[in-house]
Amino acid sequence: LEILPNDPVALSALDRIYRRLKQWRALARVWNKHAEQLQSDPVKQGAAFLRVGEIYMEERDSEDEALNAYEHAYQVYPHLHPAVWAIEMIMYPRQGSGRLIDLYRTARKYMALPLERQILTHKIVLELSPNQIYRALKRDLQDEQENLDILWWRVYTATERGDTHAQAHSLLDLAQRLNDEQDAYALALEAAQRV
Repeated sequence: LEILPNDPVALSALDRIYRRLKQWRALARVWNKHAEQLQSDPVKQGAAFLRVGEIYMEERDSEDEALNAYEHAYQVYPHLHPAVWAIEMIMYPRQGSGRLIDLYRTARKYMALPLERQILTHKIVLELSPNQIYRALKRDLQDEQENLDILWWRVYTATERGDTHAQAHSLLDLAQRLNDEQDAYALALEAAQRV
């Protein structure tokens, strides 16, 4: 690799040798050096830093180094979703919800598929209090307002806050989007009772 730093055959050979010998730190240094040489290609650089994180996860007591590598991968190429999930896996048991919510909010911007955005929306909502959910629905999650689950969250937050007007409005929005006429009628009736 010193002679041909971007040679995939040499990199693959070193990877196999260090893995067989369980020399995780040496292997991580090789991949880290390789990642640093890929600054002109954020996709490849992100993937290389992701590999560094995976290597550190193989070694005991190296979660901090792995987290650092995954965060580098995500910073270099925010569309690298495996980096987001790896960061979450490490941070969830130890960091608390504040940093995770920031990660989810940022990652939502780079998710191309609506389902991926909805998953992150649900993860955000599950970490928040009713008042925080209410603010997030107004501020951060505007693109999810048509999602039936989000409408249910709006009903929930209005109920928790004791806001009968907002609760009635949310129930009526929900009723208008349901396919089942009986369910829609029941929700519309409940909304009318709240006013």
